[in-house]
Amino acid sequence: MSERWWQKEVVTYAHKHGWMAYHALPARRGERYVTAMMGDSGFTDWCFARDGVILLVELKKVGQRPDAGQRLWLKAAGAFGFCWTPADRAIMEATLS
Repeated sequence: MSERWWQKEVVTYAHKHGWMAYHALPARRGERYVTAMMGDSGFTDWCFARDGVILLVELKKVGQRPDAGQRLWLKAAGAFGFCWTPADRAIMEATLS
């Protein structure tokens, strides 16, 4: 299962349950992909918002882990920061329901 497939699954589920979703796409610059941004590196893949709650979510394939910057963002988000793989589907659904 690819990360792209997992992202589609999570975003579809989030939309069904009334969440807004945001994801910044990297642009290609020569041979590299870059994301225009300011601030601390490692910001999560996705932000979901509903009813005054904002979740910071990193989505990974099974076996992948967040990098150091992503871990800092998830820690800073506290109870609203998540890293989900397809193995976490039940947790994802419970959180977004």
